[in-house]
Amino acid sequence: MKTLKILTLAIFTLMITSCSKSDDTVESETVIPPTTQELLQSGVWHIASKSGEITTQCLTQSYIKFVDEDTMLNEFFDTSGGICESTGLDIHQYNKIGNVININTPGDPVTLTIISITETELNIVVDESGGVVYTINFIKQ
Repeated sequence: MKTLKILTLAIFTLMITSCSKSDDTVESETVIPPTTQELLQSGVWHIASKSGEITTQCLTQSYIKFVDEDTMLNEFFDTSGGICESTGLDIHQYNKIGNVININTPGDPVTLTIISITETELNIVVDESGGVVYTINFIKQ
């Protein structure tokens, strides 16, 4: 008899806990897409192509990295005498207003205009002082 009471109590407890209302409710999560700034800072952006230049394995080693909201790194590679060499790692301060990034480079300010950005691709127009304008397509690695 005591075993029957314990068994009945255990079954009743299981029925109560397995039939709660919270199990029937499906909560939907609102997914907030990353901001342009978050996408910029999400990785290292390597050159995939640059207008006016033949895309070489050496060129694709070139990259930019947005460290935070006002500091970026860039390192470009070029072939000299048949050898792919870094032209040096540069650190620049920048400010971003909308899709326009103004880079404070010594003597030659550079403006980047973001054409498009996704989790894996960045396409920009580069406007150097002196009227030199070209596009660069980056992929994130």
